[in-house]
Amino acid sequence: MKEMKRKILLTGGTGFVGSFLAHRLLQEGYEIKFLARPNKHQSAQQRIDDTLNFVKPSFLFKNQYEVIEGDITNHNLGMKESDLTKLRGQIDEVWHCAAFISFREEDADKTYKINALGTKNVLEFMNIIETKRLHYLSTAFVCGNRLGIVYEDELDCGQKFRNPYERTKFEAEKLVNEWKLKKEIESTIYRLGIVVGESHSGKTLNYFGYYEFMKSFYDIRKKVEKQFLEYSKCYNEKGIVEMNDKLKIPVRVPCNLQSEINLITIDFAIDIISQLAFKMESKGKTFHVINQNAPVFKWLFETSTKFLGLTGLKLIDIKKNAYLSILLSRSRIIGLLKKMLLREMELNILNECGQYLPYALGEPKFDDSNVKAILGNVAHPLITEEQISTLLSYAIKTEFGRISV
Repeated sequence: MKEMKRKILLTGGTGFVGSFLAHRLLQEGYEIKFLARPNKHQSAQQRIDDTLNFVKPSFLFKNQYEVIEGDITNHNLGMKESDLTKLRGQIDEVWHCAAFISFREEDADKTYKINALGTKNVLEFMNIIETKRLHYLSTAFVCGNRLGIVYEDELDCGQKFRNPYERTKFEAEKLVNEWKLKKEIESTIYRLGIVVGESHSGKTLNYFGYYEFMKSFYDIRKKVEKQFLEYSKCYNEKGIVEMNDKLKIPVRVPCNLQSEINLITIDFAIDIISQLAFKMESKGKTFHVINQNAPVFKWLFETSTKFLGLTGLKLIDIKKNAYLSILLSRSRIIGLLKKMLLREMELNILNECGQYLPYALGEPKFDDSNVKAILGNVAHPLITEEQISTLLSYAIKTEFGRISV
C-alpha cells in the first residue's frame, strides 16, 4: 500500500462525482473521513461502502477511510460532539462534493438548502476544525443564460439563471470566494460540464441532464411498442410506423442546431481534477473542467436517437434572436412551443424533459486557460458514435437508473 498522504474530509461520497473522486484519492494514498447520512434502508457506513464498491471493489482501502454520520444542512454538519472534537486540527483539506441536482422550481427550497446553505455550513465548520484548504466542486453553468465566451475568473456578470440548480451553485461559489477574500480559506473551485458515465464502460450513478433528455425518447418508444398491436391503426394514422427494427415517430424538437452540449466523461473529469489538486499553483483559482471539443446538439441528438431505434424526428431550429428572450423561463418556452407541438406525444416529451430544453437552445463557449496554464493542452477525447453507444447501452441496461446492475 502507498504511504499515507494528507487527511481529508469529503462530503458527497455517495454521489456520482464524489464517489469516483474519492476512489481516486484513496488510490493516491489519501486518508478520507466521509461525511454521510443514513437512509431508510442503510447506515451511513453501508452507503459509503456500497458506493465505493460500485466504482471498483474497495476492500484494499478499508484502512484508509472512516465514515462519520452527519448532514451538511445542519449546524456543525450534524456531527456528534465527539466526532467534531476528533477532527479538530486533524484535517488537512476539505473536499466539498455534496450537491442536490434538480432543475425543477418545485424543488427550489431543497436545492437552496443543500447547495447554498450546505456550503455555508461547510465553510463555518472548517473554522471550527481549524482547516484552511478547500476543494469545491461546482458547475460550469453558474454562467446562467450567458452566451459567447465565459472565462474561469468570471462569476457575477449580471446573468440570469435557468433553474434553481444554476442559481444555488452560483450562490455557493460567491460564498466560497467571500471566505477566500477574507483569507479564511485557500480554495480551489472546479466547474464541471455535463458529466456522463465512464468512457470505457458507460458506468454511471447519475441519470440527469443528457440521460433524462434521452430517457423521454426511450420511454416513448417502449410505450408505443407495447401498445402497437392494439393501436396500430391509430398510430399509423398519426405517422407512427414500425420498420426495420426502428420506430418512426414524427416528433418535432426545438433547438439551436449548432449549439454545443458540453459532455464530459467521469474518468476525464476525475483525471483533470486530481491532477490540478496535486499542484500548488491551483490554490486560489477556478477551473473549467469541460470538453473543448463538445459535440453539437444536432449530431448528438441524431446519433443518440438513432441508437435508441428512433427515426422521423424533426429538429426545429430556433434562431439566436428568437431564443435569447426565452432562455430564462420554462413556462415561457412551453408557451411558445405549444403553438408548434400539436401532438400529444410531443407534449408528453416536453413535460418529461422540458427543464432541459434551454440547454438545447444555446450554450456559451467555456474558456479553460487556467487549466492549460497548469496542465497544458489536455483535450477531452472526441465524443464518437461508439462513445454514445457505450453510454446509452449502460443506461438501457439499468433502465436509466431504475434498476441496479
